[in-house]
Amino acid sequence: MRMLEAIAASLDAPLSPGKFALDAVVENDLFAEVADLIMAKTIEKSALSKLNLDPLRVVRAAESLFEDRLVNPMSIGDLCKAAGVGATTLNLCFNEIYGTSPMSYLHAKRITQARSIILAAESAPRSVKDVALSLGFTHSGRFAERYRRFFGEYPSETLNKR
Repeated sequence: MRMLEAIAASLDAPLSPGKFALDAVVENDLFAEVADLIMAKTIEKSALSKLNLDPLRVVRAAESLFEDRLVNPMSIGDLCKAAGVGATTLNLCFNEIYGTSPMSYLHAKRITQARSIILAAESAPRSVKDVALSLGFTHSGRFAERYRRFFGEYPSETLNKR
């Protein structure tokens, strides 16, 4: 829904008649969502059973790498190697279990962890940037915008609410 709002907002400021510009982050997220939808529609659900794989086992194997390497962002190749499957099978398994791609799942997991760190009762982080960098987000602006789309507020607002 937030993506639709961002697209609608871009319609308010046309570049020229019939031409509009999307924010780069929104555009990337839109392409990722479209790719996920295309993949889900074009690959039969029975594909996993034909491969005789347990999607939960594949996802758990990839998730173990998430736990080991949250600080160092990983590639699809790293996840495939950890799970012992190819990229298509990995995507099928994540879509079967979580309804999203492995990278979308990882981003959601890291954003959620960022919120947990910001809200941690033990000690407040020095800055939002420190939290972002500790979880492998190297671009503060993109991190803040993803956080806002996920939680409806900027991470600095969450930090200030503590």
